Amino acid sequence: MRCGTNAADAVGADGEVRVRVTRHADWADGFAVAQANVAIGGVRMRVQVEGQSVADAIDRLKVELHRRLLPGGDGHAVSGEACARNCVPGQRLASCPRPPHARIVRRKSFPMTSCAVDDAVDAMELLGYDFHLFSEESSDTACVLYRGGANGYRLALQTPARSGELHPFRRPVVVSPYPPPCLHEVDTPGRLGQSGLPFLFFVDADLRRAGVLYRRYDGHYGLLTPAA
Repeated sequence: MRCGTNAADAVGADGEVRVRVTRHADWADGFAVAQANVAIGGVRMRVQVEGQSVADAIDRLKVELHRRLLPGGDGHAVSGEACARNCVPGQRLASCPRPPHARIVRRKSFPMTSCAVDDAVDAMELLGYDFHLFSEESSDTACVLYRGGANGYRLALQTPARSGELHPFRRPVVVSPYPPPCLHEVDTPGRLGQSGLPFLFFVDADLRRAGVLYRRYDGHYGLLTPAA
């Protein structure tokens, strides 16, 4: 695609940019979401933008790809892609109406990555997403990292009592002392809807495993869980 070629040319490297543009019929005024999966010069990232139309979304995607990939930009490689692959988008178009019966339409189960907090921050920022579900390498506990405050981050642990076992980190991360709620999956959409937040970190009452329910760009929900 043209915007992928421009991104590769911008960094003077051969690479691959796979682009997907989504526009739903019930979105007002032609709103669209453009997403690119990038592998250029050893850098892997995922970029997602919103636009007033398909053409506008693609133009915005070009700008964001150039910002991330040009020398002096803030794009940087993560050591391997394992730490980054479990990030998922947690935002939707503000002007997109929520479906009257929002439901879980996407489920993803994965072998949860083990990494340090600083590596999780790098992975989340590289992909431009709102949160990252991972297993902290020293404490061996499930965590979700998300943005908190102007320039900082917050970290919620499935077992907060093990926060003292976390590998030392340098990033401005505040560790929450509160455990995630223990819920049956069927109750999670209602809990998330009441909170008004983009995602819900919880422990499945049946499986006793941590998971994240998040709001999709189309107004429905996605569910991210670690494999058994």
